[in-house]
Amino acid sequence: MAVADVAFRAIPKNSTCFIIWRIENLHLVPVPRDKYGSFFTGDSYVILSIAEFGDSGGVNMKVKEAKRSMDIHIHFWLGQTTSQDEAGVAAYKTVELDDYLGGLPVQHREVQGHESKRFLAYFKHGIRLLEGGVASGFHHVVDAFEPHMFIIKGKRRPIIRQLSSIAWELMNDGDVFVIDTKHVVIVWMGKFANNMEKIQGAKVALKLKSEHGPTSNTLTVEDGEENSLPITEKEYFNRFLPLANKKITPHTKIKPDEAVEKKQLHELKLYRCSDEGGTLKVTELKTRPLHQRDLLSQDSFIVDNGPNGIWVWVGKRASQKERTEAMRNAQGFIKKKGYPNHTQVTRVIDCGEPVEFKALFQGWKEVNQTSGLGKASTRGNIAKTIQTKFDAATLHDSAQRLAAHTQMIDDGSGEKSFIPKKVKTSFNFYLIRPTGNVDITFNKFNATDYRMKVWRVENFDIVPVDRKQYGRFYGGDCYVIKYTYHTGTREATIIYYWLGKRATNDEKGVAALKTIEMDNEMGGTAVQVRVMQGKEPPSFLTVFGGRLIIFEGGKASGFRNLNEKDESVQESYMLQVHGSSAMNTRAVQVEMRAASLNSNDVFVVFRGSQVFIWAGLGSTGDEREMAKLVAADAPREAAMVYEGQEKDDFWDAIGGKENYSNNKRLHESNNVNIARIFHCSNASGVFKVEEIFDFDQSDLIEEDVMILDAWDAVFVWIGRLSNAEERQKAEKTAEEYLRTDPSGRDLNTPIYRIKQGFEPPNFTGFFGIWDRSVWNNKKTYDQMRQELREDNPGITHINVTMDFSFIPDVPKFPLEVLAEKDPEKLPPGVDPTRKEIYLEEEDFEEIFGMKLLEFEGLPQWKKIAMKRKVSLF
Repeated sequence: MAVADVAFRAIPKNSTCFIIWRIENLHLVPVPRDKYGSFFTGDSYVILSIAEFGDSGGVNMKVKEAKRSMDIHIHFWLGQTTSQDEAGVAAYKTVELDDYLGGLPVQHREVQGHESKRFLAYFKHGIRLLEGGVASGFHHVVDAFEPHMFIIKGKRRPIIRQLSSIAWELMNDGDVFVIDTKHVVIVWMGKFANNMEKIQGAKVALKLKSEHGPTSNTLTVEDGEENSLPITEKEYFNRFLPLANKKITPHTKIKPDEAVEKKQLHELKLYRCSDEGGTLKVTELKTRPLHQRDLLSQDSFIVDNGPNGIWVWVGKRASQKERTEAMRNAQGFIKKKGYPNHTQVTRVIDCGEPVEFKALFQGWKEVNQTSGLGKASTRGNIAKTIQTKFDAATLHDSAQRLAAHTQMIDDGSGEKSFIPKKVKTSFNFYLIRPTGNVDITFNKFNATDYRMKVWRVENFDIVPVDRKQYGRFYGGDCYVIKYTYHTGTREATIIYYWLGKRATNDEKGVAALKTIEMDNEMGGTAVQVRVMQGKEPPSFLTVFGGRLIIFEGGKASGFRNLNEKDESVQESYMLQVHGSSAMNTRAVQVEMRAASLNSNDVFVVFRGSQVFIWAGLGSTGDEREMAKLVAADAPREAAMVYEGQEKDDFWDAIGGKENYSNNKRLHESNNVNIARIFHCSNASGVFKVEEIFDFDQSDLIEEDVMILDAWDAVFVWIGRLSNAEERQKAEKTAEEYLRTDPSGRDLNTPIYRIKQGFEPPNFTGFFGIWDRSVWNNKKTYDQMRQELREDNPGITHINVTMDFSFIPDVPKFPLEVLAEKDPEKLPPGVDPTRKEIYLEEEDFEEIFGMKLLEFEGLPQWKKIAMKRKVSLF
């Protein structure tokens, strides 16, 4: 057995850790922790992350004993100008480290400028790419400081890349550049740079200033304002970037910031690798959809996701040669395919696949999983409990994770309920999880207090449904349901629009339109949810207390044939009951005959005054209890009939004996899927999606539209300052996301439309600690710029007063109209970021105590504060 590298002795046993080594003279040398995040472009590095499953790795990870199974990743990072020898050692040491750790880690090849999202997520404040390296001798800070320039890329995890020199030719008007002269850190903002990159640039400047000490200062310069700088600052700036030579590249000629694009689905391919006879053989097996069963443990496979990356899967019984040469074989595959050298390569092992790999397969299941409903896991785990009582009211505070996991906004009571008095007002359901059972007791149902309203689509409009018919839907109809609940601090509303399978497209369109209108009438504060028949989410089922019944038929409306008649429930009908609790039960009408029975389910038969509950041998006690709840409104007590013990009166009621399905139950997947979040955009005409790893609330940026994929539901989060077109197309974006997901998603998955500031607990629970004031406290670019100025006693800054005579002659509106928070409800053409210019002159002076031109000459941070006071921001 080969002797392990002495560098590996730094790895604590059975503990979490995060360690970075650099290749120096073909050996691993540990990088000081205070230098984590800085990489020299002429070097190669090996990075080890060991975290507990469900937790995130990264520079802030503490060394602690692991209590759960460990998630181990090894990355080798190759700088743009690293030598072949250094790159080879990094790759070899990665394999050696993998062997040292028992062959359990996931291996990643990272190339400068094309780092994986997982890698970038380790560095919350971004990575800094420095010129030079070990071979050149420029690998540490020396006394003879040389000024240098960085370009800032990225809105969330910035990449701060050092450029080869300080020159206008390297600059463009769409990015942010930082010139570090040690004595002064200059931040230059391109006129088309986005605000988030401006904020990142300001943060970088503050960090560099702190590294240089108290004698260092900062200077912020806007593109086009260089000549307006005070004379001393202008002269200093001119020393490094002579204004006479200013010639920058237009942003339109710069390659757009990298975004992961969903490629054509047929590009996903599976190849089998084998070394029969000592020769590597790669054979194409299939294109998507890929299935877990396609992977055989005696071989290794390559999953080709094109420009999005190459995966090498190594089976448990693959040969040692296949295991050790997996990465090298993948790089050979890239070369043969003609893919760019920077294409990401990741090696995974049988039973140790990360979530990004599983997402490429349709219906991936964990080994030895139990039956039950599939769920999305919140990050971190709920403490293991067995039959622990839990008050559902706490879903809105400390137990938001449970709200996210169960996909419930509350216990379903809100301030309404219609559970019949003859049924006990408290019952339990059990949520099966890998960590144990959580027992939630519902005991708030009140038969007289309603906070839910239901409408049905009829004749191009919606009409109220009689309260006695709440929970009784028809598959040929569409419904709109408004449900009000309390978060503990405020009242909130969720609007569902339920689309029956046999409803017309026009009826579905009216339901969606009326939902939007209803939300607009409420000031845009409601959560909108599209619900397809048969795919009702737990939050929807729970508000009906386990008594949702879906009948055949529907209302004959203006959308259908004029000869069509209204269809309603007949005196005799049979319901198939699916579910074991209030949060997953629905009853669906089936043909009233013995052939409709199934040994795995429970059925309720209504025949005049007769009521039967037929329980198949494969049904559970909880399912039978829910069937009793469904039958509770019957005029007489239901007769319980067990399979195999039927009497003639039961067979007569359903038309006689027939053969029916009695096969073993097909269990639903209990795979715990990790929740994932994406920034999605189709503004350029091409659908693009960028995954955010190790996300938290700070990743929800006001200018963006985000998609949170909780597997059983998809949430579309709409930022307050997001693009109007993307807001309007939010649901289509979610549908496109589902359609392009390589795992083969159900297009009927519930879609939640959520606006910033009105997030329900089944959404916020995925983000750990949720702070509703976070956006109010978040610094804008102008506030960051002001902070830089206030931190600079040694340099004089000026506020450049611009000529605002170009302000267009815009239409004027009263304050109450402009105070609208939802940009979609503002009058057409109103810029939500400059509402003040739409005020009448007299109104403006009365509100702000000054003229518009005086106001525009104020610092931006002060203008924002003044606008916020009068609800114009």
